[in-house]
This record gives sequence, C-alpha cells and structure tokens, in this order.
Amino acid sequence: MDIKVLKAQGYSQRAVAKMLRVHRGTVRRVWDEGAPMKYRRRPRVSKLDGFKEQLLSRLGSHPGLRATRLYREIRGRGFAGGYETVKRWCRSFRREKRAREGTVRFETSPGLQAQADWGETRDVRFASGEVVRRYFFALVLGYSRLRFVIYLPEITQSWLLWAHMRAFDFFGGVPERILYDNPKQLVKRPRPEVVWQERLLAFASHYGYLPQACWPYRPQTKGKVENAIGYHERDFLLGLDPLPADDGELNRRALAWCEEVAGRVCASTGVAPWERFAEERSHLRPLPGVAFDCRSVETRRVLREALIAYASNRYSVPSALVGRTVTVKESFDATLHVYADTDEVAVHTRLRGRGQVSILPEHHAPLWKALGRLGQKKRRTAAPPVGASVSLWRPPLVSVERRPLGVYAALEGRA
Repeated sequence: MDIKVLKAQGYSQRAVAKMLRVHRGTVRRVWDEGAPMKYRRRPRVSKLDGFKEQLLSRLGSHPGLRATRLYREIRGRGFAGGYETVKRWCRSFRREKRAREGTVRFETSPGLQAQADWGETRDVRFASGEVVRRYFFALVLGYSRLRFVIYLPEITQSWLLWAHMRAFDFFGGVPERILYDNPKQLVKRPRPEVVWQERLLAFASHYGYLPQACWPYRPQTKGKVENAIGYHERDFLLGLDPLPADDGELNRRALAWCEEVAGRVCASTGVAPWERFAEERSHLRPLPGVAFDCRSVETRRVLREALIAYASNRYSVPSALVGRTVTVKESFDATLHVYADTDEVAVHTRLRGRGQVSILPEHHAPLWKALGRLGQKKRRTAAPPVGASVSLWRPPLVSVERRPLGVYAALEGRA
C-alpha cells in the first residue's frame, strides 16, 4: 500500500505507520510532499552536433547515401568522432523517416473498389525454348482480395481494355470504382486535374464503373494490387514447371493459379478470398448484354495495287476500293478486319515481321481479268493478215558495218 493512498482513505499518520510497519518520521516526511519530481537527463553534447545540418542536407537530396560515405565526407571537414557515431545517427534518422511516412491500410466495403496494375516480364520461356517478353495485368477486388491475372503480348490501350473484360467475366460483375496508376494508355494528364483518355471513359460508361487515379509516385495508395503482383511473380512465374507451350496455356495456368490462391487464407483479412467473395458477389454491378468493342481502330487509304499498309506490312482489299479510305480493326486473335463504311470487306491473319504481303486471290481477280482483256485487245490490233508469213528473226539492236581486211592493212601502211 502507498502512504498517500492510505492518507486519502482517511487513516492517521500513526495508523499508517503501524499498518506499513515503518517509522512515524518516514510517514511524516512523505505525508505533505507534492508530486514527485520527474528526472530530467541533461542534454548530452555530441561531436556530431556541428555536422548534423550537413548530414540532413545530403540525405535530403540523396536518401540512399550510406553511413560510410557520409562519415568520410564529414571527417574531411574536421569531424573528430568515430564511424559508429555516424552509423547510429543515420539509423535513427531513417527509422524516424519511415515512421513519418507510415500509412494506414484503407479497407473498402463489398463491391466498392478494385485496384488495377500491370507490368513487364522479360523471361517468359515456352516449351519450344523461345524466350519472349510479356506484360501481365492484374485486377484485385478490394474487399475479398479475389485477384485476376492475365498475360498480354502488348500493353496498348486496346489490350488493357480487353484484359478488363476478361477480369469482369471472371468476377461475374463490375465493381463500383477501379483505382489506377497514371499510365499514358489511360490518362492524358495526371495532375492537377486528371484528364482521362476518351476511350477509357467510353469503356467505363459502358460497364458502369468510375475510374479513379492515385497520386503519382505513391504505390501505397493501391497496396492491395501491388502486393498481389509481387506474390504472383514469386508463387507462380518464378521457376514455372513444366513450361507452357504457348500464350493460351500460360493464361489457362495463370487463371487456375488465381482460383487456387483464392482458397488460401489471406494474411490481411484472415479469411480466404472465396469466402469473402461470396458476400461481395451480390454487390457487383451486372455485366452489360453487349460487350464493348475494344479492338484498335485505324484508317487506311487503299493503294493503286488494291493494298493497304498496316504495321510495316501490306494486305489486299477488293480492287473496287482503290483510292478509298477504309477502317482497319485488329482483333485479339491476331486477325485484321477491314471495313468499307460498315461492311466488312476483308479478313487477314496479321503478319509478323516487316515487308510482307498478304493477298487474297478473290481481291485481285478483277484486276487480272482486266489485264487479260487488255492483252487480248493489243494482240488483235497487232495481228498480221491471214496467210502472211511471220518471221521470228529479230534484227540486232546495234548495226555493224562490214569492211574487207584490206582497209585495215592500208591504215597500217602495209598496202
């Protein structure tokens, strides 16, 4: 028991001394004391005090500088202390800096938000031995942590929108909002006021969600998908065995991996994503009846040879379109569709490489017929009269005069 506690309870000094078995003088000394004085350590003078301003300036402009480098710099300016002093100060500085930059995880209600991200991987190896560069796209539902991952041959706007559609099909619905970084494929200008690409706005309107941009250089804003991408690379892509035969098998196995991981307990929520998704599914917006046309759209002018140029190669179209402008749409199965107004006039398999030509015979058949008629007309005009003899001999292109050898002898003075 404490003397002051017993005093507050109404006991006398004699009674307190008897209860605690201490001398009455001890009780009397404590009886009227105020609050105990706090011990204050006198500030220590450090040899580093005169150099801290320089250290702060250097770490502010170059945060990655190591303590050994900083120690050499200030020692050249007269610092008399040791390396351990500088190392302890740098460690304390960085610890306080991380504490100031700490973030609080933001949890969202079911169906409210998803986070999207994509990146590049250069070491995708197929069973044939071919090593290719591929781009992965990931979309993670914020509440359930259910994730979708797919690999793309290109990172164009069309391929990104197509990957969104595959993710919506996997989820069976659309979240209310999707949080993005600030990529040029989707954002015209990130700050101060975000200006989205028109095609993304049309896509978002078609599926009924609101695009949102996070602050530049703040990956923590969408930490759910950032963590999902790192986990996918370590748990799926690294050491992938057996090797996939092609892109189709790679994406089928990536989708199977997403379904498998959804059955594991999430470290952040303590619940498997499939379990929380059972609650979140009903909060997703339904898919529209008609899918958005994500194909890339470009226009081309038909050349005199009834060909169009596309991606450094040429493709045939009906000869009747020579001189007209047509629309070219590239599908995601590596086919090109050519339209004149709204009518589809040609379908080609896209050529890989440069300087190649794809010609469908039916496109140039009218040209060959016209050439054939022109050739027949010329032959009829130049045909000899009936019964006349035709000589196949052609005179030489250059006429040479023939002289007797005596001429050359006279020129030499021997005649």
